[in-house]
Amino acid sequence: MKKKPDLYLVKSDEPEAYTDLTLPIPKPKMKEPPEGDWLSPLTSGTEFKCRDKTGRTPPWLVMEYTHMGKLKGDVLLCPTVSLNDARSWFWVEPVRFCQAWEFRGVIEEPPTEVSEDENDAN
Repeated sequence: MKKKPDLYLVKSDEPEAYTDLTLPIPKPKMKEPPEGDWLSPLTSGTEFKCRDKTGRTPPWLVMEYTHMGKLKGDVLLCPTVSLNDARSWFWVEPVRFCQAWEFRGVIEEPPTEVSEDENDAN
């Protein structure tokens, strides 16, 4: 079997143009979490969806959490359905959490704060 080259030469009909090297277009990977730690960069107050990759919950179950803040590298998470019950909140190590949970998207981000200068202008 003959292997296809990774780079292709593209010739132009224009006399002044140089030969270009064009890379093949990679296929996008669908529904995969960003590489590494996707949890820490989220803003405190962000509601997001994720799915357990370890097999402890059914593969069709998507969970909803709220990012409650960071302290010394750890992230405080709260199941969104029980925001008022502090007993359901828990601290996670973000890198290990991201290895075990697949990021499925942001539901809602907190509004950005308006500075006093912008309030005075209105």
